[in-house]
Amino acid sequence: VTAGQVVAVVALLAQMYGVDPALMDCMVYRESSYNVAAVNGIHRGPAQWNPNTRDWLDGKAREDALWLHGDIGQGPVYDLALMAWAVSEGYGPLEEAAE
Repeated sequence: VTAGQVVAVVALLAQMYGVDPALMDCMVYRESSYNVAAVNGIHRGPAQWNPNTRDWLDGKAREDALWLHGDIGQGPVYDLALMAWAVSEGYGPLEEAAE
């Protein structure tokens, strides 16, 4: 998977979930430099999810009618979709990040 492909997927997912594409792009670049195989300790993938946080948010997303990705399986697209959904639902508000 190329960085360009990741950028394109991020832009599409941002649009699908009504999230600022520039914010999503910034987050993914900061977390992994668009590397779907990025690893930092226990954090993995383009969104650098902690497995416990990912599993928790996955459960929340599956309960939400606005979750558009059902059960597409593990992988970078799912992780990025989960990131877009979480941002759209207010998880990790920008006000907290500024503090």
